[in-house]
Amino acid sequence: MKKILKLLSFALIGFTTQGFSQVLLNESFDDTSFVPAGWYKAKINFTNFPNRGQWQRITEGTNPVVTPHSGAGIASFDSRSSDNGTISELGTPALDLSTGVSYRLRYWIYRGDNASQGTDLLEVYINTQQNITNAYKLGGQFISRLKTPAEAING
Repeated sequence: MKKILKLLSFALIGFTTQGFSQVLLNESFDDTSFVPAGWYKAKINFTNFPNRGQWQRITEGTNPVVTPHSGAGIASFDSRSSDNGTISELGTPALDLSTGVSYRLRYWIYRGDNASQGTDLLEVYINTQQNITNAYKLGGQFISRLKTPAEAING
């Protein structure tokens, strides 16, 4: 079954203007407090295990072995131990995108070949308020590297 990890984004890690010289938001999750100031996390549906299915900060993963792309921490969602149908949000602070220029969103995601991640999906949304209500979906990416776009190795 599918678990959906929603990154609600007024902007997200590496949201930059066209020309890509001005970075509007860059978050490496270095601070041990989680979520960072201005961010939020929310578990949308409550299942049998209310403490599962929450975003958290980690400094390394053990199954699979994962280290931060940059900085000291990782925003992590353990889909393997979450119930089927879990929906969890991680949202950024509000950013003003009304200047009329184009923006680019960049983020890093670990993708592995774990079979249980076959339909797990990370979706990215943008909104004028800090929740998913009436948000616009920018796109999505399967957690499994075997899904489109397929990757040759874990990472």
